[in-house]
Amino acid sequence: MSSAIDTLPTFVTAGARGNNWGPARRIFQVVAGTNKAVFKIRANAKAKGAEAKQSDCHPIMMGWGRDMLDVLAIELKVVGHPPERKACLYLGNHSSYLDIPLLMSLSPVVFIAKKQLASWPLFGDAMCSVGTVFVDRDNRESRKNAADAVAPRIVNDAQNVAIFPSGTTTVDEQKPWRWGPLVIAKRYEFPIQPFRIRYGSNHDQMRTAAYIGSDLFVSHLWKLASLREGMQASIEFAEPTLVNDPQEDAHRWWNWCREGL
Repeated sequence: MSSAIDTLPTFVTAGARGNNWGPARRIFQVVAGTNKAVFKIRANAKAKGAEAKQSDCHPIMMGWGRDMLDVLAIELKVVGHPPERKACLYLGNHSSYLDIPLLMSLSPVVFIAKKQLASWPLFGDAMCSVGTVFVDRDNRESRKNAADAVAPRIVNDAQNVAIFPSGTTTVDEQKPWRWGPLVIAKRYEFPIQPFRIRYGSNHDQMRTAAYIGSDLFVSHLWKLASLREGMQASIEFAEPTLVNDPQEDAHRWWNWCREGL
């Protein structure tokens, strides 16, 4: 698997619009862009009523993701590519809220996220508007309900769903992945799409991007927005695959992600 980076197609998307902006302007554009996307999604849902579909949000979601990377001057290197025709379950490492616009910029995807995010000003509202499934990660029943919600999204609605199986943000992905979501993937025979994300070229830069521990959202976002040169990020997609053994496959892809950090 370590040779994938040499064989899969690679391209770079350059976030540049925020290069000459100060942190205050960058953050203003993040807030304004998010608010605009939420307004568009809700206006579309209101106009279409019962005929509104989740897929109606896809162009808005992808446009928002690209806009956020552009505003924060994040240059993204992409290795491989997600599937274009068949919906699947995205599984990968999780270090920052930046993971969300990064993934959304490349593929229409909704997330399984911790319930605390639903109460975040504006951004929690945005996550609700695009169909995020919220889960109490300390509650086994809540985790089971969220896992069960994955199948109809993928099988019936052809909707890509992303889960961070570590259950928390981290720099080095030390916590083994929960393998419950892979049980659902095997049961309903839909593919998983493994990915791994890295920020910067060393541990210090990865820590700057990571939102972990006692980090506060506003101060962390200000720190990111204050990076004059912006930041480099990379995401590598493995080939989509069906699950054979949920526990073994979870361990395999967890190790694959750790190799890339």
